[in-house]
Amino acid sequence: MELRQLTSAVCQIARQAGAYIRNERSKFSLESVERKHAHDYVSYVDKGSEQLIVTALRQLLPEAGFITEEGLAGHDQEQLLWVVDPLDGTTNFIHQYAPYAVSIALLQGHEVLLGVVYEVCHDECFYAWQGGGAYMDGQLLHVSTQKINDALLCLQLPYNSDAYKPVIKRLIDELYGHVGSIRMCGSAAMALCYVAAGRYDGYAEQYIGQWDFMAGALIVKEAGGTVTNYDGEADFTQGNSVVATNGIIQSDLLKHLTNEKPHDKKKQTIDSSMVDRAICFATKAHSGVVRKGTKIPYIAHPLEAMAIVGSITDDQELLAAAVLHDVVEDAGVNVADIRTEFGDRVAALVDSETDSEVPGMSHIDSWQIRKQAAIDHLAAASRDVKIVALGDKLSNMRAMLLHYHEQGEQVWQRFNQKDPACHAWYYRQLAQSLSSLSDTDAFQEFAALVDQVFSRYEK
Repeated sequence: MELRQLTSAVCQIARQAGAYIRNERSKFSLESVERKHAHDYVSYVDKGSEQLIVTALRQLLPEAGFITEEGLAGHDQEQLLWVVDPLDGTTNFIHQYAPYAVSIALLQGHEVLLGVVYEVCHDECFYAWQGGGAYMDGQLLHVSTQKINDALLCLQLPYNSDAYKPVIKRLIDELYGHVGSIRMCGSAAMALCYVAAGRYDGYAEQYIGQWDFMAGALIVKEAGGTVTNYDGEADFTQGNSVVATNGIIQSDLLKHLTNEKPHDKKKQTIDSSMVDRAICFATKAHSGVVRKGTKIPYIAHPLEAMAIVGSITDDQELLAAAVLHDVVEDAGVNVADIRTEFGDRVAALVDSETDSEVPGMSHIDSWQIRKQAAIDHLAAASRDVKIVALGDKLSNMRAMLLHYHEQGEQVWQRFNQKDPACHAWYYRQLAQSLSSLSDTDAFQEFAALVDQVFSRYEK
């Protein structure tokens, strides 16, 4: 089936789900609402809509897997993935406040092949397929031609309020009174469609799921707009942020989004000799080793951990400990060798990151005992120890999200502990133990990624 025909069929499925949502809204009770996380809600309507959509899409394209918000379907290395938000704007829906929508996209690798967004309240269906243009109910769409001074912007408020509050405060401070106006609509999918239709001139949001923005992002691109992540990268498909504009104001909006944050990497020049020696030491220790289940050289992980620590501090001993953190546990280096080469403080920091075996028990049988001990140790540890640990754990979470998108549920087979619910417990406890670092962007990213990867296993 060609993309145009497939898009038409998906429009019908989205409309059917929208009819179900509309009917349920007429008899909806607040007692039906469940709380996923703070200020993040779900109801039987979200789940019922998702089941309807998944069933219909399976019949339409049996060979495709799924990435869905409510987790009623998954994927296992399929080349094609349906990305589904069965009810985008649940809080709006609960309060009978427009807009709220159904969002469906088809993803192949990092390419969005088609996108459909059906807005329930106004009975509007927005859709696009790759290379085919963008439409609303048959009407060709095109983005606006406004410049930044007259632009109507949509700046949303994601559920991760602790992480995003400093960002939105800065954006309002810098943009309010300097652009045409600012709005919030409560639905990422609809904000993107409104950019495509020229109703908004630009939109930005962070800490959101793929299901929130995938379909709408393609619709913007096919309507002549520009879509990137917060770093200005054109491949937005694997992250949790999106910036969409008419193209004219993209660089202006990105300048405000990428302004230096209080905890970004320090600009001071430091003596990097210890860090350079640590990098050489770790590279030699991990030589020839790849990350489990991948072909990526293992050294990439401690180097990323060091970069994360570097976003918090310019203390070279902490940076050295970050790049060396796995050499004892994974490369068989003796802590005494670390002490001789880098001193007592670095050795102590590396030793604090080392996971000890439980005598008389296998590695997998002792998994929860070891992890609980690590959590308890970290909760009582110094800020320096927590900073090094955060570098390690955030790097792990970034890799886990990437590999989950690539491999689906199969990703858990890479680990000795193959139960994702156990990993969810562990990383939730880690986030609690590291919460004293909540003043850093690194912790906020870590907490958001834990939500994104593990919430599906905690329902």
